[in-house]
Amino acid sequence: MFRHLAPFFFAVGLWLITLGATAQADAFLGSMSPAALVRGGTTRVTLSGSELGRGLDLWTSAPAGSIEAKLVEQSQDKQLTFDVTVTDRCPVGLYGLRLASTHGLSNTIIVLVDELVPRVVAPVNNAAPLAVTLPVSLAGTLRPTELDRFAFDVRAGETISFECVSSRLGKDADPIIRLRDPQGRVIVEHDNDPGLFFDFRFAHTFATAGRYSAEVFDARFHGDPEWNYVLRMGRFPAARVVVPSSAQPGQSVLLQLPELPGVALPVSIDPTTTLGRTYQTLQRDDDQAPSWTPVLITNAPSTVEVEPNDTFEQATAAKPGDMLCGVLGRSNDIDHFAFELKKGDRVELRAESATLDSAADIELAVIGPDGKETQRIDDVLLEEAFLLLNANRDGVWRVLVHDVTRGGGPAYAYRIETRRAGPAISVQADIPDVTLPQNETQSLPLIVTRTEYTGPIKLSLPGAPPGVTLEPNEIAEGQTKLHARLRADSSAPLGVFSIQVQATGSVPAKGDAAEYTISTIARTQPLIDRERYNVDLIKYFLRENQRRLPPSLTNQIALQIAPPTPFSVELPQPEVTLVRYLSIDVPIQTTRVTGFKSPITFKARGGQLGEEREIRRQIYTRFQPAGPEQLNVAGKFLSRNLPNEAKDRIDLFATAIDGDRKVTLVRSFDLELKAGFDVVAEPKPVSVLPGEKVKFELVATRLPPFTGAITVEQSDQPNQGPPAGITLPEKVVIPAGKDRVEVELSVAADVKPGRLRVRLESRAPVGEFLEEPRPKDVEIEVKKPDVKPAEAKK
Repeated sequence: MFRHLAPFFFAVGLWLITLGATAQADAFLGSMSPAALVRGGTTRVTLSGSELGRGLDLWTSAPAGSIEAKLVEQSQDKQLTFDVTVTDRCPVGLYGLRLASTHGLSNTIIVLVDELVPRVVAPVNNAAPLAVTLPVSLAGTLRPTELDRFAFDVRAGETISFECVSSRLGKDADPIIRLRDPQGRVIVEHDNDPGLFFDFRFAHTFATAGRYSAEVFDARFHGDPEWNYVLRMGRFPAARVVVPSSAQPGQSVLLQLPELPGVALPVSIDPTTTLGRTYQTLQRDDDQAPSWTPVLITNAPSTVEVEPNDTFEQATAAKPGDMLCGVLGRSNDIDHFAFELKKGDRVELRAESATLDSAADIELAVIGPDGKETQRIDDVLLEEAFLLLNANRDGVWRVLVHDVTRGGGPAYAYRIETRRAGPAISVQADIPDVTLPQNETQSLPLIVTRTEYTGPIKLSLPGAPPGVTLEPNEIAEGQTKLHARLRADSSAPLGVFSIQVQATGSVPAKGDAAEYTISTIARTQPLIDRERYNVDLIKYFLRENQRRLPPSLTNQIALQIAPPTPFSVELPQPEVTLVRYLSIDVPIQTTRVTGFKSPITFKARGGQLGEEREIRRQIYTRFQPAGPEQLNVAGKFLSRNLPNEAKDRIDLFATAIDGDRKVTLVRSFDLELKAGFDVVAEPKPVSVLPGEKVKFELVATRLPPFTGAITVEQSDQPNQGPPAGITLPEKVVIPAGKDRVEVELSVAADVKPGRLRVRLESRAPVGEFLEEPRPKDVEIEVKKPDVKPAEAKK
């Protein structure tokens, strides 16, 4: 559901915290022209950007060894030309690409690998349409208020497929196509196809022969030099989804194309295929070019819905551990799956549709053996539907799958991953690319999500070249965050690599269950395109095409091994506490080789940090550079007036120029923002008899450098002050430099025994602002008086 609302939220300027966004480097790779590479051949491409450095190589997320690049020409640090060769081993589809230069790895752009040779077209607006022969791949740029026109010949009754890849490249483009007949009349105007962001893939059958024309432009008449497009025209499957969308290594499977009635393609999965998300090429015998669709290679079996299955009695039988695959073929379609479960069984169900290029927005519902609905779930924030089925009785439990808007059609495919609930781990690598000099380290922070598992987690680096290690290589028991580092020794080979972080835990034996391992590959979320800010410098929410990336981009880390650097940097304090409204100096230690004189500059990102000019960001920094005469410096972190108490990871970037290269080292530490003081009552509770007075203490805990006086008052909120019969001073001051004061409490004789609370609010000037920590309660225990034997007899 949120997927359909995202463009609206972006348009009205809703700002939210971005998910998985990483720091954007000064160097910026804006685009590649053409935006497509031919499989089985060599394509000459031009990369454009700013501060790119001297080009060395290209990194891609395609299978290892399937793409090679050779630098041909470079124009300063803004434009580079490469010859890129793609082997037949690389599946057709979308991949990430980075420039590896003397400055390190650039940001990621998305490119297409295709079997059609891309033809770069110059702007042809207000000119005769450019004549082309089908099939064709045309690589152009969407320009403001302008369009590109192409002419092509067709036979009567011929069906031609049209596809534009532009929005899927991660830019803010919205391409549209308009087809005109030989007389210039508009016969088709096609905008985006849901599931492909704002791109399209469709087919049209031409009734009469002749020369037709196609016009391509941005639907809003916007444009940008970085808004590249690839227009594919010819005979290829105009299908976005397949059923089933998952397969096992070594399996032969018949893929149904719901959008093409009666079309099914046999596919054999290589037994050596790596588990995970990938692309499957789709091509019929008489097609001129292929299409592609996302699929999942998994050890889990696929269970495909069998129509009719629109009622409880018609439910398709399934087992926990199956991949449930199907398509909601019409409006209001509901697919039913049946699970035979025992009391105490727990089954996780996770829906996927967006990752399949599907138009569906899945809602799941669970019906118990008694026919009553027990659960219903749609999207969870930006994640697709997920629920945990807890069987509280034996019997047949049914899972209902439908579109939350009650839509349907041949493109409304889905996949539901099911598994028996139990121990599991997931890991997020917050830095998706690392430029690692030999004999150096770089920060690689990891965030762990644990499900029913608290044990240690071992870490390994599949794909890492010799000489590259991870420190430490284990996440301690119960730990959920790790400031790990990648290290390269002198033997690490120079070049670009794709590595993964594999996390493995060992679940101990329990009862009849033997010991077993759980494992996962760390996920990454590289930033595509730029982060956008409004006039108040508040970050916009990321577009969907910046969040939902090609599958190969989210399970590996780009690594460039670089020559040794002439300096290093360390942070002696792994954790720093900043008092709200004040500032703190964070020490930075640098070392450098003899003769290296360039200044080392610093910047920090993460948490609530912003630039000093960004009035609404809550913490800003000031750094002085380190030089040969001043190796050790400090970065000043300053708190504004409305920061939140929180503990966040901060990444420090230390940069220096070494000849023609810009070297940046990254170090991470935790910055905890806390109030400058806290006040509690001791003892807890304060015990007193009715009709008595008692003294207790208000104890202040101050964080340096705050030492000021603290005023403590009774809360004026309803039902928060002293109950009837309880008397406390309305105001108490804890003097500067003192950590406690004594307070007298009196209780009236008619107060009944029991537990009572009085809320106290404390405040003190800290820096330029008035600090008011969260109120604390004085817990009072009014005890029952001891009764003498004579009184008890009466």
